[in-house]
Formats: sequence, C-alpha cells, structure tokens
Amino acid sequence: QLRDILATVQSEGFSFEARGQLQDLTGLAEPTIEASASISDPDVLQTLTGLPLQPLDAELSVSSSAAGIHGLLRTEIGRNLLRTNAVIAFSEGAVHSLQVSLDTPHLYLQDLFNVRQNLVAAAGVPADAEQLEPMEQVRRSPPGFPIDAAINIGGISGDNTHIDSMALRVTGIDHRYTLENFTISYGNALAELRGIVDIQARPAAISLSASATALPVAAILADVGVKSSASGALTILGGLTLTGDNAPELIGNLNGSLALALENAVIEGAAYDLLATDLLAWIYSGAMAEESTH
Repeated sequence: QLRDILATVQSEGFSFEARGQLQDLTGLAEPTIEASASISDPDVLQTLTGLPLQPLDAELSVSSSAAGIHGLLRTEIGRNLLRTNAVIAFSEGAVHSLQVSLDTPHLYLQDLFNVRQNLVAAAGVPADAEQLEPMEQVRRSPPGFPIDAAINIGGISGDNTHIDSMALRVTGIDHRYTLENFTISYGNALAELRGIVDIQARPAAISLSASATALPVAAILADVGVKSSASGALTILGGLTLTGDNAPELIGNLNGSLALALENAVIEGAAYDLLATDLLAWIYSGAMAEESTH
C-alpha cells in the first residue's frame, strides 16, 4: 500500500498536481486520486488530445473498490463546463464493463477550439510497417467488455450553429455497437438517428434510420451562411445501409431511401444555390404546390 502520494509538474504553459494512494500493489491497485491541471500551451494540448483546443483547467477525482473504479473529470474551456463520469466495473480481477458519460449545459464552439492552431498531421508510418484499413485497426484493438457511452449537451452555439439540445447514447461489445439514441432539438424541430454498426463483420456493416420533423428551412439556411427569404418546414424520413472497410467502399456500397416533405414553403433567390440537386427537380415537378407532399 502506498499512501500520501504527491506528484507535481510545473512548466511554462503547463501545470499538474496529483495526490492520492494505492491500496493494493499486488493486484488491482484500487487508486484514490485527486488531481488538477492547467494547460495553456497549444502544442501540449495538441499532443495530449489530438485537437487544437483552447487553454483549459481540469480537476480529476478517482475513487475505487474491489468492485470497480469511478472517475469524475471536470473541465473548463472558456465558457464551456464539461463533466465526464466514468465507471469501470471489475469481475474476477478483470474489466467487466465500462460506462462513460459527458454532460455540459451548453457548448460554445468559439471557446472550444483554437482556430489558429491547425490539426497535427497524421504521424508518419514507417515504410516497412503493416498498412491496415481503418476498420481492421479497430478489429485488432481489444474488444473485451460491454461499453455504454452517452453525451448530453444542453445547447450548442457557434458562428453558424444554434442547436437547442443534443443527446447521444451508444452501447456495444466485441466491436458491435448500437446507436440507441441520437436526438437533436432545433427550434421546434426534432431530429432522431438510430442504427447498428458491426465492425466485426467482414466487410463492416452499418445500418441507420433517421427522421426529422418540422425543420425550419429559414433557420437552417441562415446557419449554413445562405442569405435567403426561404421559409417553411422540412420533414425527412429515411434509412440507409453501408458496407465496407474504408470510406470509398462504404460510399460505393451505400443503399437506402429518403422521403421529404415541405410545408408552407416559399423558396426563392439564394436558396436555389443550396437546393440545385434532385430536390430542385422535385420542386419543379409541381410538388411545391401541395400543402404537404412526399
């Protein structure tokens, strides 16, 4: 047993302090840890997270027992307050399951990323290293135990983004995952996505179903930066399947259907730039004259 452990690191743009103890050095360590960190160096943030994050402050609390480990991470990035809970359950000395959730009352995209810091280029792979498809890399990673992951965001705002709420939950085991829920609230509209991702299959298989009710056309166009007098509500219902071990294969094997309905719609001017697809041909067909149509 180790008690009163203290570790500190101080450098320009980075500070870290941790206190705690380890109950069992011969088996499951059962750590108890209280740690805090403050990081403002963009290179350190990029190395640790792989993302161009703004400066952050974080506090970590870890408690444990023979049954498992519970971790709570509080992170502050600008106006963003992120709370991450993780529970690792043990059975017979091995990891039995993992539950993790991320919650925030509001996500301010402007405060989250450092736009002046580019994403680090992918690390170079030695010429003699084995080249693997992305899905194969996942298959070779430890599958092991059931995973239950959730994200709950009270709202999202950015230069061209205004989402009222978002909820996501994924469960799975052995590289077979179920998208239990992916819900986005946007004004009076609700969009939902559910599906199954089977990476263990060869090739990998993805099946998704989506629906969105009463999406405000004017707000959507404004959020993507299109100036238009378009108005009305858009409803979408569809599903698709994809198979493949890389992006070209997935896109090439995409199958599905999509049904659209516009109600009380008026579309003119710049909106045509956005709708100059088969949807525009659908509008030309006379469907716009109907109050509601598919």
